[in-house]
Amino acid sequence: MSDRFYGSVRFHRLALTIEPVVQALMQEFEAERAEVIDLDLPCDIWIDDDPSTSEIIMIGDPSANMGELKRVEEVLMACGVAYDAGSEGKYEYPPEARWWRPGMKESGYQITNPDGQPYLTHMELQETLESVSKESDPSVVRERMWALIPPTEMKEQPLTNAMYEGKKPVEITFGSQAELDAWLAPRQTEVAPYGVVSPEGVTPIKLLCHKTHIE
Repeated sequence: MSDRFYGSVRFHRLALTIEPVVQALMQEFEAERAEVIDLDLPCDIWIDDDPSTSEIIMIGDPSANMGELKRVEEVLMACGVAYDAGSEGKYEYPPEARWWRPGMKESGYQITNPDGQPYLTHMELQETLESVSKESDPSVVRERMWALIPPTEMKEQPLTNAMYEGKKPVEITFGSQAELDAWLAPRQTEVAPYGVVSPEGVTPIKLLCHKTHIE
C-alpha cells in the first residue's frame, strides 16, 4: 500500500524509563513490556556507535503508516522527550524530517530529498520570487526569502543527557472525570488522553504529564 512506507524515530534511551513511552511502543509494535525495555522489537533498531551518543537509539518501521510512528512521536513530545524522526517517502509522498525539543510548541517539519537534505520546490521558489519582484524594500525581500526556510535552531540541539533534567512525568490526581476534563480543556494540544493511568471509570483519576504542562 502506498500509504505505508519506512519511518523512523530517534531519541535518548532514558525515554524507556517513562511509562507512557513504553506503553506507546508496546501498542505500536504489539509487544510485551520486556521486549520494549530490552529493545527486542519487530523492527529495525540502531544504537549510535559514537561513544558520546551511545545512549541514542533509533527505531525504524518499514511499514509505518504514512512513514510516521505518530503515536510514539506524540507521546515523546507530551512527556518532554526530545526526538528526531523522518520518513523515506513513497510515490506521491516526499521524504521528510521532523523533530521536537523542549521549548518548542509543536514539532518541526521539513521536506527533504532521499539523502535527508532539505529542499524547495520550483513552485515555492517561483511564488516567492513573484511576490518580491516589485518590492523595493530589501528587508521585506530578505524576510520573505528567509521564510522559505523553516527554523532549525532547535533541531541542532543534541539528544543528550542534558535534555533530561526533570525527565519523568509528574503525576496529578483528580477527584472526578469532570475535574480532569476541566483541567485538560485549555491544554488539549499539550496533554493527550494517553497520560491517564487510572482504569476507566475509576476515581481518583491519575494523570501523567510533563512538568511544564502543569502551569
